[in-house]
Amino acid sequence: MPRTRRGTAFSAQLQQQLAAWARRLLNDWAVLTWTADSARVGPVTVTALNWLFLIGISTFGFLTNGHLMWIGVASAAWLVVTIVRASIVMPRRRNTLEAIYSGLQKPAGLPSGTVSRPTTPSKHITSIRWSSSQAIRAAQLSVGASSASVGAPMRRLIVEKAIEQSVPAPADMEWVFNWTKSNTVEFEAVNGDDPRVAKQLMARKITATLRSLFKITDRNAADGYALDIAEWADETRADGAVVPIPTQLRFAAGSQDLTDPGFRDTLERSFDRSVSCPGEWIYLWNKDEQALEISRAAKGSLEARRKLNERKFADEIRSAITKPGKDPVVAVVETWADDESDQPATIDVDFGTLPLGERRLRDKLEDSLDTSIHTRWPDVRLLFDWKFEGGSTQLAIMSVDHNDVRAKQKSVEKKLRNVVESKFGKASTPVDCDIIEWQEGLSPTGEALPQRARVNFGSIDVNKRETRDEFQDHWDSLTTNNDWAYSWSTADGIVTMTAVPRLPDQLAFPMPGTTAFDEAITLARKGVLRFGPQKGGGWLDWDLNETPHGLVGGKTGQGKSVALSIVLFYAMLLPDVYEVIVCDPKRTDFTWTPEFPSVVHFAATDTRSSTPWREPNGGWMPAKRY
Repeated sequence: MPRTRRGTAFSAQLQQQLAAWARRLLNDWAVLTWTADSARVGPVTVTALNWLFLIGISTFGFLTNGHLMWIGVASAAWLVVTIVRASIVMPRRRNTLEAIYSGLQKPAGLPSGTVSRPTTPSKHITSIRWSSSQAIRAAQLSVGASSASVGAPMRRLIVEKAIEQSVPAPADMEWVFNWTKSNTVEFEAVNGDDPRVAKQLMARKITATLRSLFKITDRNAADGYALDIAEWADETRADGAVVPIPTQLRFAAGSQDLTDPGFRDTLERSFDRSVSCPGEWIYLWNKDEQALEISRAAKGSLEARRKLNERKFADEIRSAITKPGKDPVVAVVETWADDESDQPATIDVDFGTLPLGERRLRDKLEDSLDTSIHTRWPDVRLLFDWKFEGGSTQLAIMSVDHNDVRAKQKSVEKKLRNVVESKFGKASTPVDCDIIEWQEGLSPTGEALPQRARVNFGSIDVNKRETRDEFQDHWDSLTTNNDWAYSWSTADGIVTMTAVPRLPDQLAFPMPGTTAFDEAITLARKGVLRFGPQKGGGWLDWDLNETPHGLVGGKTGQGKSVALSIVLFYAMLLPDVYEVIVCDPKRTDFTWTPEFPSVVHFAATDTRSSTPWREPNGGWMPAKRY
């Protein structure tokens, strides 16, 4: 190519570049001079001074016809200064925006540029206020529209952190952020003591805590999670500083399962530890709207006391369990004693798969809770209703007044259970006692009266008569309000006790001429000796036809002589049926018997015992002799 043509092309290219540079410089000058120079001279910005200069110089020229040369010199000097300033400041600001855009590109989802289509930071970073030639004081960022999750409420902290790192705040100042739209955030540098800074720090702490507790990641942050702090209140700390604290907030929980009581309990306790406040956080789980509502209650208020009592009760239940299961133990107060009380009325406890079928484990837990509730509310008693369904264990607890009949029944059942357990049970052979049915009314001393009870001896052998007699004697001694009828199932190791009317301390033998007397004599003629009513109902009869031999034994004063006297009485009344041999070495109880015709022999000494007895008189022979 000839040199002339090469020179012409170079000259044209140079002219284009100079023209572009001039247009940019003119545009930079216009923008900086009239709108964007926020540098200050005292309290006034440079932009304001430029407008004042323009107005002043124009007014001065209009009012005076002279001094045009000085007006021109001043205008030229001002123009040179502003152009030079624009040529220095505006390129620096563009470089600053480029660096900021590069730092925010990934976290804010901003588009990346190409050679043919370079990025335009000013389209995404707008409404900029500069504090110096290249330091931003306030701006607005529009996050990338290509990523729907960038502006999700639980991801906004990531964008804010990126702005703080990419855009250093002026000295001794902090950034505060305001999301006006889901994809637009305004940020402004304010002094560190500005209340908005403290609010922002608290909001971030709450956001970070909820992200951790709900396991929110960048991938699922856009799945319906959102935090809204509706109300704030200023609180004075111990050091005298006044800080803003949320009083009402709402968290949309996305797709999180809010029906799991273990998750709710764990989250509440963790939030309490992570986000402290003067007073207590109160939690309301709105399962219908899939949200958690948190409010703040004053220390000592009814809501705060109820929360602490419920938490304390749950902790005591957990501490009473010696063998924790894999599932968390959750205790929830369903109702309270009244509208102004912090005393639980009904409590539901879910033990998960924790095996609590053994009576001793349940008794230990109940004793611990009884002690706890009695310490705080002496007149309150707890009733326990255990349910075992599908491998899980639930417990319904109800609090009642100590004078409630159910409380009295529980007291008696516990006492009987402990007595039987201590007397017959061992660690390797536990004994289980249950009250099946209760009598109506109370005893004269105000105790509940069992009607039917059952004792399961487990592996203890109750086939021995001695064991059964020992238990019956012991059980009989536990109450004086009634007697007991015993029904033994020795193969199963179970005995059922039924309360029956108590026998009188003494009862006269039926008088001759009464129906009872005639019935007893009729039975005696048939070989059945009636001794009287027996414990448990019915009559105590000795049928000689089935059991011709008997031995009367017992302790002193328990009626041996009376029983033998009844036998002699029948024999004396019926000499045609019975003949009796009496041996009375003591010579105290039956010395009066020899005169009766039924007594065929009486022995009180060794000699007399060896003497043959007399034969029946009259030569008659009884139809049947016993």
